Amino acid sequence: MTRAAADRRPGSPAKPQSPAASPPPNIVTVHDFGSTTHNGQTCAYLVMELLPGKPLSAALEAGRLPLPQALHVATCVADALNTAPDAGLTHRDIKPPDAVLVWLAAAQRGATRRRTSLQDPHAAASVSAMAARTTTINKFTWWCRRPLNLPVPKATPVDRLSPTEATRTLRLLSGHPPAKMFTSTWERTIAVLALAVATRHGIAELHPLRLEHLALDQRLPHVLIGGEPYPLDTLQWAILTRGLGTHAAITTRIEGGQVQELWVTTAPGRPRGGRPVPPPGMPAARRTLEAAHRVLMMEALGTPLLLEQFCSVDPDE
Repeated sequence: MTRAAADRRPGSPAKPQSPAASPPPNIVTVHDFGSTTHNGQTCAYLVMELLPGKPLSAALEAGRLPLPQALHVATCVADALNTAPDAGLTHRDIKPPDAVLVWLAAAQRGATRRRTSLQDPHAAASVSAMAARTTTINKFTWWCRRPLNLPVPKATPVDRLSPTEATRTLRLLSGHPPAKMFTSTWERTIAVLALAVATRHGIAELHPLRLEHLALDQRLPHVLIGGEPYPLDTLQWAILTRGLGTHAAITTRIEGGQVQELWVTTAPGRPRGGRPVPPPGMPAARRTLEAAHRVLMMEALGTPLLLEQFCSVDPDE
């Protein structure tokens, strides 16, 4: 049982401490340990402080923890493992290296997938997804002073479309929305794509854009990124003009006026932690834009073209 188990903060058994000793945070106090004989067998025992609540394993039997609570648990575990060596305490590995490698192999095969892939319910994980998992494990084990230093997979660069191919595909996709996509979501996704074609910038540079960065009513329409203007052709201008109309129609329903972020949500959000459901028109997260792009590519083209593949490079460059 862990200290402050009532709020499910996990701990690690420590060596016996004197009554005057102040236990490190999130580590349960062990008053005594040893062995005894029971029914003719030698049994080891620990005498630990009695705490209210229940173990984390029992809490997990009811299902996955909400994200804020899971992050709180992970932070407490990391703090306990990080302070234990300074306090002269020893502990077992929270996740043995061989178990980590088994889990990564299962993730690579798609066996740990919790969401259905657009390609296949059990599709293998992408290189970028495996790189993110491996990096997280390396950082966490480093923080716990048990660094694994696992090699991080490196993605191979994808082929980019030529300027003609990118514009031709953009024109094809901007004609009408796929059957399984809301019109407003499709218009926003096409607008993101149009700016990628126009500026050759990916989602990292396009996501922070605000309404003030678009100049569609100028003689030479353009978008500003990093203070540099990028001209818009007729097709890109038409797509962005349509997208701004949808943006205004959605955000004017929100109390307090128009949202200044260029990319906004097009449907109500999910209820989280007992809070009210956020209405459409709130600033859209980067992952929201990325997910909508993946859906559009698979529904309209049947292939997972990345947004960055539309950031074409001229042959002369």
